[in-house]
Amino acid sequence: MGVADIVGEGNPVVISPFDMDVSGIQRGGVGKEFPVILLPGDTVVFRFDLGGYTGRSYRLFLASTGYYYEWQRKEWAKEENPVMLALLYTLPDVYFRLLTPKYKEVERALEEGFWNSKYERKGGL
Repeated sequence: MGVADIVGEGNPVVISPFDMDVSGIQRGGVGKEFPVILLPGDTVVFRFDLGGYTGRSYRLFLASTGYYYEWQRKEWAKEENPVMLALLYTLPDVYFRLLTPKYKEVERALEEGFWNSKYERKGGL
């Protein structure tokens, strides 16, 4: 870590990676058309071509976007309740008062099911 003086505005140069490895496996494609599924413990190595930017000192920043996808089980659809849904949107305080004791009864099992679930990558990375 260091201290620096900021002298004027900078003009960022956007450089996209041309290749990447995920946990030691070369992916080849990089970009929105090649989504990456990462799991806990995965490591990612990006490769950039900095050939046109040599001879000067640069600070590099990595910008990324990500999404956390929820999955739903068929069993959960059986529990749909239109009356409770209407209550959630019209009287949320009443909805949560009714729901809290029921949730507490199953909270431990839900937590265990969540933390013990696994997402399997299909077709490589």
